[in-house]
Amino acid sequence: MNVRSTRFGKTLASMLFASSLLLGPQVACKSKSTPVAIPEDKKVYLGYWTSADGTFTLSEDGAIVFEKKSGSSTSKVSGTFAGFDGNNIKVNIGFGTKTIAVQTPPAESNGTATMTIDGLTLTKKGEASSGKDQRERLANSIRDTFLKKNIIVRTITCPPAANQPTVAEFVCVLETPSGEKFNVNVKRAGSDISYELDAAALEASKLEKFIEEGYEKKEHRRATAKCPAGVIVKKPGDQLKCDFTDDKSKKAYTATITVEDKAGHVQVRF
Repeated sequence: MNVRSTRFGKTLASMLFASSLLLGPQVACKSKSTPVAIPEDKKVYLGYWTSADGTFTLSEDGAIVFEKKSGSSTSKVSGTFAGFDGNNIKVNIGFGTKTIAVQTPPAESNGTATMTIDGLTLTKKGEASSGKDQRERLANSIRDTFLKKNIIVRTITCPPAANQPTVAEFVCVLETPSGEKFNVNVKRAGSDISYELDAAALEASKLEKFIEEGYEKKEHRRATAKCPAGVIVKKPGDQLKCDFTDDKSKKAYTATITVEDKAGHVQVRF
């Protein structure tokens, strides 16, 4: 089918992106939770604690992770230290607070420190790895935000700089199930964090509609298009293909879409 390349950028942006075809590049996430300083007399809680059925981590920067196994399931509390209620530990989780019950506070005997949390007797194994906790928490936040936008994520990897509150900007890497990797630019100002996907995010269903309308306008016949499902993330210069079928002749064709920029302008060749 000899059809020349047609640039639909401006039309596509106005018709589709205004109704959420373009989900990036900026996706912001803000948190009001600021870690509370750990009192000197409570620093015995610091460290990495473990048992056969769970682990507890409290790092110097206030990062907390508590995991407890129960049969085949595992519950997890992850957040920042918010203070003590007696011996119980309060944790900031998003915009709320959760309390972890401590039945027996940390105590040392024969060089081994133990405590009992939520019915688990835990033994201290070493100092907390605050870097791992901070990076994991941020990565989870980014992943959850993009999943809500229907961007399927295999992994999010953040650099060691994510552990340092004084570092205002750094880059995490998003990997899709197909193995493609995209940068996520992170900016931090106190407790406020925003992140920006360094790529265009295109909603497949609306891209299909655009192809169908473009084909009908040129050929005066209707078509049915099929693009990869969900939200398609591509860098400028990347291409993707969508199949479409002429509704009258039933002939199958392929549209090649080239992404021009992060704003979502594209070129389409039928």
